[in-house]
Amino acid sequence: MQASPAREQSDKRQRVRVESADKERTKRNANGLDAQRNTRSTENAVFSNNDDGLINKKLPKELLLSIVPALSGSSPFYPHSIVPALSGSSPFYPHSIVPALNGSSPFYPHSIVPALSGSSPFYPHSIVPALSGSPLLAVIFSFLDIVTLCRCAQISKAWNILALDGSNWQRIDLFNFQTDVEGRVVENISKRCGGFLRKLSLRGCIGVGDSSLKTFAQNCRNIEHLNLNGCTKITDSTCYSLSRFCSKLKHLDLTSCVSVTNSSLKGISDGCRNLEYLNLSWCDQITKEGIEALVRGCRGLKALLLRGCTQLEDEALKHIQHHCHELVSLNLQSCSRITDEGVVQLCRGCHRLQALCLSGCSNLTDASLTALGLNCPRLQILEAARCSHLTDAGFTLLARNCHELEKMDLEECVLITDSTLIQLSIHCPKLQALSLSHCELITDEGILHLSSSTCGHERLRVLELDNCLLVTDASLEHLENCRGLERLELYDCQQVTRAGIKRMRRVLDFGVEGMKRSSSSLEHSTFLMLRLSFLMSKSMPTLLQSPLHQQWQEVDIDCAGAVSYSDSSSLGQGPHPPG
Repeated sequence: MQASPAREQSDKRQRVRVESADKERTKRNANGLDAQRNTRSTENAVFSNNDDGLINKKLPKELLLSIVPALSGSSPFYPHSIVPALSGSSPFYPHSIVPALNGSSPFYPHSIVPALSGSSPFYPHSIVPALSGSPLLAVIFSFLDIVTLCRCAQISKAWNILALDGSNWQRIDLFNFQTDVEGRVVENISKRCGGFLRKLSLRGCIGVGDSSLKTFAQNCRNIEHLNLNGCTKITDSTCYSLSRFCSKLKHLDLTSCVSVTNSSLKGISDGCRNLEYLNLSWCDQITKEGIEALVRGCRGLKALLLRGCTQLEDEALKHIQHHCHELVSLNLQSCSRITDEGVVQLCRGCHRLQALCLSGCSNLTDASLTALGLNCPRLQILEAARCSHLTDAGFTLLARNCHELEKMDLEECVLITDSTLIQLSIHCPKLQALSLSHCELITDEGILHLSSSTCGHERLRVLELDNCLLVTDASLEHLENCRGLERLELYDCQQVTRAGIKRMRRVLDFGVEGMKRSSSSLEHSTFLMLRLSFLMSKSMPTLLQSPLHQQWQEVDIDCAGAVSYSDSSSLGQGPHPPG
């Protein structure tokens, strides 16, 4: 049956109108002017009925003209490159947009992840079609943390592939999931990431054992940084696996892996010769034989932490001195068998030493300080707490030769006097932190020299004077000169009075009982640590009225029961400090 001439004429006119509209739309698209295009038409260009989900068959031309050039800033619609905005380093995009993906940014309060599928009430139109297959998406994914990547992986199959791509998982920290992480999780991660993984932290993951770490070592042979702190199930078998497969390892933390023995150190020495950092703290089965095996193979060690390795003796330090000439940091805390002989030998071979912890090595005398002063001029950090045989003579020689000192912990060095403070004030202008707790011979004169020195005026940030029984209100007056002081500890300073605190408050316009944030003094104060026998319950309202209490990260007030729980509990009210 033939159509009537009128019907044919009508169809012809309709075809002409459609063709005309198509031509006009094409022209507008090419000029980048079609701002009102239908979202569904874009979706049709990207979505497919194929089981693979999102497939980038052909991006609309206007997207190629706008989104992709934005990566380099060449787009007329995005004149400034948006890549720096991903980390917040762009002057045009001052706030990083990455937190916006999970709603953690205060500048983007609503997570835009739901918008990716159009399920957000705040972003009603899905932006998936605009990004799928775009180089921009791969760049964004490379900045995301593992939680956000997992969220993005649930958007679609294509996004799942992109989000779980091994190149986005080069650095993984599972500490926040430590109670849930088991061996199979580590195995799956190793299979997914393979050679891409460079840094993995399993700190506190007590469910991880030798078997899963063997699989990990086989799959992730480019690993450089591995933290197994607190993985108490692992034994020497794990270290054998690392030695066999992970030759690029530079940083290894085995803290509290109590089953690790000297055999582990022999294996690490044979297979991980690029190692620069090793933490063996509280691995109490380690002896001098293990240290000897380690340092013979790992001669590039720069940091070695041996806290709580109580079986170590002077012989271990002699082996370190012979082979580890690049050593910068050494921690021997609580290695109580170490004597002056070992420290002297160590200093003769490790001239680049910058940080040394000898706290709890109670057998040491001034001979160790003399060796440090004569051989380690780059020393910046010295911790010698509870070394009760050290005197002013040793610290005098040390101060006169080690002008780079920045931090010193001299707690319970009970023989030192103001003479040590005078020498530090004269010769150590970079001193930032000093602990003199339980140094009961320190007086106001020593504090005077310290506060009036270059380091006191410009550098000193932390000063601990707990149980310095001869310190009085005069010291508080001297400390008014320390413009950068951030933390002052005065626990059990029995001669510091309420009148002294009030005077300090009046002079420096202090806010509460001795500490105030001010542009000229204690500007960055985040800690209040006062233990005063006269601080009573009536002081608490003053503390709460001060705007400063909203800025403190920690308030430690120990008054032997003078402040009741009901008084202090109200400290939790008001804004909480940032986590």
